[in-house]
Parts: sequence; structure tokens; C-alpha cells
Amino acid sequence: MRFNALVRRLDGISKKSLTAVLRRLERNGLLLRRVNAASPITVEYEITLLGRSLSVPFVALYSWTQECLPYVEEARMSFNRAVD
Repeated sequence: MRFNALVRRLDGISKKSLTAVLRRLERNGLLLRRVNAASPITVEYEITLLGRSLSVPFVALYSWTQECLPYVEEARMSFNRAVD
């Protein structure tokens, strides 16, 4: 996926922040970065096999979040009431 496509899909993230995250993911072997030197220069990112191996834990975390979010929100409200 091209860098600018990522910027558009991730509404609210700055280019600087996205670049920093992508570099960390690349450094850790989770992404592959390709620079196409044609004019204009384009940069594309691809998830590596190691990055794809995270899909199972990410799906589990997402499912847990969907199931438990109401409890987390209630805990936050209770905490806020106690602090106020």
C-alpha cells in the first residue's frame, strides 16, 4: 500500500507520526518498504509473513475489546465518579 493511501485511511494521524510507526514496524520485520525510484518517487509498504502472524492475536484482542468495552467504560465512569 502506498504511503499516501495509508495517510488517507488513517484519519487523524500526522505524516510524521505515521512515518515513525512505519519505520519501527519495518525495523522489527513486520513491514517491507519498497521505494520506486521512477518519477515521481513512490513508497509502498507490504506486511511480511512475520507481520501476518500477528493477525490471530490482533483478532482475539479486537474480539475481547468488543465484548468487554461496556465493562471498561463502566469502570471508567465509576473511577471518575469516585475521583470527582
